[in-house]
Amino acid sequence: MILFAISTGLAILAWIGLAIGLVVLLVVVFLLNEVLTPLREIARHARGVPEVAPFVVTGVKGVEDLRRTSELASSVPPLAEAYLAKLSSAGTIRPAAQAPPPRGSGSSPGLVGRGKA
Repeated sequence: MILFAISTGLAILAWIGLAIGLVVLLVVVFLLNEVLTPLREIARHARGVPEVAPFVVTGVKGVEDLRRTSELASSVPPLAEAYLAKLSSAGTIRPAAQAPPPRGSGSSPGLVGRGKA
């Protein structure tokens, strides 16, 4: 029975050690959960990669049409200018006497003299 003879001081220290060990165990479990949660999310997304891989290799459909669309859009201003020049030389339209002021220039008569309330 001498094996089980532990003094009160040692028993208190043992209980304190067990309590500290339990707190450490809880912190370790919490930290492990904080690491495993993102890893599970990454694994879930990684399972979907084989389904998406062919689209990444071939790219998005219709991208080859973007160059043609850009060429068509950039050709519009010169064509519009030529059309307007042709109309004005035929006398169909008159050129404007004065171009309107650009937006945001502050020259609007409704904004003169107005301050913040």
